[in-house]
Amino acid sequence: MNKFLIKEVDLVKKSTKNGNIDINVALAIDENYITPSGVLLFSILENNKDLNIHFHIFTTCCELDKFINFKKFQSNITIYLLNEDYFSSLQTPGHFTSAIYYRIAIPSILQNRVKNVLYIDADVLCIGSLEEFNKIDISDYYIAAVEDLGMIREDIVALGISGKYFNSGVMFMNVEKWVSENIFEKFMVLVNDRIFEYPDQDALNILLNNKVLYVSNCFNHFKELNSEQAKLIHYVGWLKPWSMAAENNDKYLRYYRMSPFSEIPLHRPNTYKLAKMLAKKYRKNKRYRDYIKWYCLYLVMKIKHKIK
Repeated sequence: MNKFLIKEVDLVKKSTKNGNIDINVALAIDENYITPSGVLLFSILENNKDLNIHFHIFTTCCELDKFINFKKFQSNITIYLLNEDYFSSLQTPGHFTSAIYYRIAIPSILQNRVKNVLYIDADVLCIGSLEEFNKIDISDYYIAAVEDLGMIREDIVALGISGKYFNSGVMFMNVEKWVSENIFEKFMVLVNDRIFEYPDQDALNILLNNKVLYVSNCFNHFKELNSEQAKLIHYVGWLKPWSMAAENNDKYLRYYRMSPFSEIPLHRPNTYKLAKMLAKKYRKNKRYRDYIKWYCLYLVMKIKHKIK
C-alpha cells in the first residue's frame, strides 16, 4: 500500500462480457456525501445499461455497506480506504473539508491498472450516456474538462493562469501522464505554499494550465435548469439538491426516489435561514399547512439563534 492508501476492497465484483470494462468512474467522498454518491451511481447505471462500468470510490469512511444494493447491476465497485491524516492538515476554507483533496490521489492509486478514469463529484447527477468519453482522445493532455465560465477573468489572471479555467467537478483523467509528470507531488507543494479560495481547483488549474482538453458543457452542466442536452448536471453552490429547501431539483429527486438510498430522508433545515427558505417554497407551491409549520419553526429557530 502507498502512503495515503490503507486498504482496498472489492465491494461488488461482476464478471463482464469478454472481461472488458467500458469505462472507469471514480468518486472521492467523506461521510457527508455517502447518500449523494449513491444517487449518482444509480443515475449512471440507469442511463448506461449497455456499458460495463467499474466504480472506484475513494473515501475515509468505513460505513459503505449500502452500496451492496448495487449488486443487481452489471458493474464493479471497489472501495479505497484512504489515510485521513495525510490530507487533514491541508487548507480547507469556507465549507470545504479535506475530502476535496482525495481526487488528487486517484491517478497515483490507479496507475498501471487503468489508462483513463472519469472523476465525478458526488453533487453531480447523470442523465445521459457516458459512452462518448471513450471517443475523447486525451493522450496529449492531462485531463478533459469543462470551462468554468462562472469564474471572473481577473481572478483567473491573478492566479497566474494564461489560458482557460476548468471546473474540477468532472475530469476525464489521463492516469499515466498525471503520474509521469508527478502532478500529485507538485500539487502538494503548491497547496502548502499558497492560500487559495478554491484550493483543489485553483491549484490544479495552475499546474495544468494550457494542458487541458476542453469539452462541451453537456458533460458538466452547472444547474438543472436548461439541462435537456446535458449528460451530467453539477449542482454547484452551497445549497444541494438533497436539501428539503432546495428548488430546481426535480430531476435529482426523481433519481433519488428510485435509488437504493430513497429511505434516507432529505436534509432538514438546520438554520433559521434554511427554514425560512423552505417555508417560502411551500407557500409558492400552495402547500399552506407545511408553510405554516415551517414558518413557525423558522421563527423559533431565529429567536433561539439571537438568544445565543
